[in-house]
Amino acid sequence: MKDGVPTTSMDQVILHHVGLACQEIDSARRWFVEAFPTANVSQIVIDPLQNAELCLVSFDTGSMIELVSGPIVKTVLEKGTPLYHICFEAPNFAAHITHLQSLGCILVAPPTPARLFSERLVAFLYGPHGLIEILSST
Repeated sequence: MKDGVPTTSMDQVILHHVGLACQEIDSARRWFVEAFPTANVSQIVIDPLQNAELCLVSFDTGSMIELVSGPIVKTVLEKGTPLYHICFEAPNFAAHITHLQSLGCILVAPPTPARLFSERLVAFLYGPHGLIEILSST
């Protein structure tokens, strides 16, 4: 029990990154390079399975932002909400997805290899606080 809430036997999840939707990934990438010169900004990765162009911005603190563009974020951008998702890395990937579903989250994108993360599996669930990405640890 933690703060009055029962805990599960699942391994600890880690906040991995926040995903930002962007209209044009090249200009968003250039902006982050200029705005945060000490950040490590990856090359743009095209992931046909996610129908997206992706780029990872890493900071010395370990914090990361994923830039996402393409048809997958069209609706999000039309609503004027650039914050797209929050991603947690889960050692017990499948069990954590099942756990979130038991809490009422809806699986909107089943486990898929993610090119940006060396083909590790990702799954997206929609819950009461928005879109959640679960990233496998291996």
